[in-house]
Amino acid sequence: MTETQILTGVFSGVSGLLLFPPKNYGYWWKWTHLLLLVGVPVLFAANGGIGLVSYALAHALHWEPPGSRGVVAAEYAVAGQALVRTQFRGYDLDRADGALTLLSTAAGFVVDSLDALAKPAVGRWVRGQSDDGILLKVYEILEDEIAKDRRVHQAVLEQLTANMDSWSQQMKTTADHAKGRGAMNGFCIRQIRDRRLTV
Repeated sequence: MTETQILTGVFSGVSGLLLFPPKNYGYWWKWTHLLLLVGVPVLFAANGGIGLVSYALAHALHWEPPGSRGVVAAEYAVAGQALVRTQFRGYDLDRADGALTLLSTAAGFVVDSLDALAKPAVGRWVRGQSDDGILLKVYEILEDEIAKDRRVHQAVLEQLTANMDSWSQQMKTTADHAKGRGAMNGFCIRQIRDRRLTV
C-alpha cells in the first residue's frame, strides 16, 4: 500500500468521524460507554474503506489530481465521502457502487447499534429516578433545551408546559400516580434520546 493510499484512508476515516457533532460522542459514551470504544474504530475503518474505494475508482477513471501526497489524499477522501452521501450514478461509477454501499451500510449499522444500545440505558436511568428527581430533570429539559430551541413554536412550548403541570399533579395522587409518572418517564426518555443529552 502506498503512502497516498494510507493517507487517503486516514483522511477519509477522520472526516467520517467528524461528520457527527461532538454531542453525539458524548451521548454514546455516557449511555453505551465501553461499547463506543468498539464503535468508533469500526466507524473509522468503514470510512477509511470509503476513501480507499474512492482512490481505486479515481485510478480506474485515470483521475490524478495535482498537488502533494497529502493534498491528493484529502481530495480522494472528500470524493469518496461525497460519493457515499450523494449516491451519484453515472459513467463507470457502477464499478465502486457495491463497495461504497457496503461500507456506508456498515457505518450506518454501527451508528444505529450505538443508538439502540443507548436507548435501554437511558430508560433504566430515567426509571431509577425519584419522583422529585424526574420532575426536576423534565423541567430542566423544558427550560434548558426545548425553550431555547428556535425550531419549537411558542404554542408547542405552552402545550408542553401545560402537559408537565398536568402530569405533575397526577403524580401527587395515588389513583393517577402511575399515569403521570409514565408520561413523565416517556417524555424524558424521548428528549434525552432525540436531543443526545448526557443528563
